[in-house]
Amino acid sequence: MNLRTVRKAVGTAAFVIVGIVVIAGGAALVLSLASSRPSTSNQPHGPATVSVAALDGNGQYVSNATLRVGDELKLNVTVPSWTSPIAVHQVFGGRVDGDLAWNVNATGHSYTIDSGPARSTDLGVHQAYVVVAFADGSIVKSNEVTVAVTI
Repeated sequence: MNLRTVRKAVGTAAFVIVGIVVIAGGAALVLSLASSRPSTSNQPHGPATVSVAALDGNGQYVSNATLRVGDELKLNVTVPSWTSPIAVHQVFGGRVDGDLAWNVNATGHSYTIDSGPARSTDLGVHQAYVVVAFADGSIVKSNEVTVAVTI
């Protein structure tokens, strides 16, 4: 083995090691940033809770709703009056829907997410919940509700 081959091997190994260190450092930074975001709202009155209920076929908000295709698919989200929610999004059957701005001056501390009529693609039993972002930077997940869509 000559000196040129040894230098090439050392250079390649050093490049790979530096690459691994940079990738690992980047992953650690992302994990650190994600873990520093509070998972509960630390408002002066204590941690915030978020509750959600689904509209059933009889027009009542419940924790276990049964709908038929064509019935309105709605979730009602409620947060304590001392909180400052700024955004909400729903997760329905594992599908995450986009963020909706929450203007407390317009809606108060109760927000209705109207997903329109249930479709045939919604048939089955689904777990649904919401995630609310607050002005203090915290993000809080609600309870889960069951929504069964039938024909």
